[in-house]
Amino acid sequence: MNRTGSGGGSKQPSAIHFLDACRDRKVRFVVGHRLTQDIAQILVTTPKRRWQPAVTADGTGLREHATVVEITDQVDLTGWPEGTQMNARREPCHPGAQLTFTDIDGHRYQVMITDLRDAGVAYLEALYRGRGRVEQRIGDAKDTGLANLPSASFAINQAWLTLVLTAGLIGTNGRQKWLRLSNDWPWSTELIAAFTRLHQVPLRT
Repeated sequence: MNRTGSGGGSKQPSAIHFLDACRDRKVRFVVGHRLTQDIAQILVTTPKRRWQPAVTADGTGLREHATVVEITDQVDLTGWPEGTQMNARREPCHPGAQLTFTDIDGHRYQVMITDLRDAGVAYLEALYRGRGRVEQRIGDAKDTGLANLPSASFAINQAWLTLVLTAGLIGTNGRQKWLRLSNDWPWSTELIAAFTRLHQVPLRT
């Protein structure tokens, strides 16, 4: 199964070819779709009775104040792979959030298309939302500069990458720097032991 953001669902020839290639390889897709003016008009005029509660990403509960709806019967999906459906989620904008032109009637909308038609719309929307984990990993990889490693040496690059990943865990509290270590991080014990030894080294005057 393939999950992508709105780039994978833009109605450009490359995006359509991408989804057709998924279909040819028997890979199902759940991708974002741009919120156009026409789709926005459909969503704001969709009767309240058609919206149903959204579920959490793990499917164990309801996502507070969020609702989902299928609008396949109201949009033109010509050109998309056969069997494609369109779903949307809406939820109230957070207090103080900076509104954009796509935030309509006090709600924030997200639209997606999928060829997974054997599940409910709430499940499919939660499945699409899970792409956030993938996007976070991509963002992390960009932050660490994997395309521009500093050395030809694997060992140096390994040490550099570890330091870059660790740097994001440094915080300030009480005018002191603190390193936040996860309990399940493989090197937490070794790093704590190393800092302990450093503190035991006498300062030279």
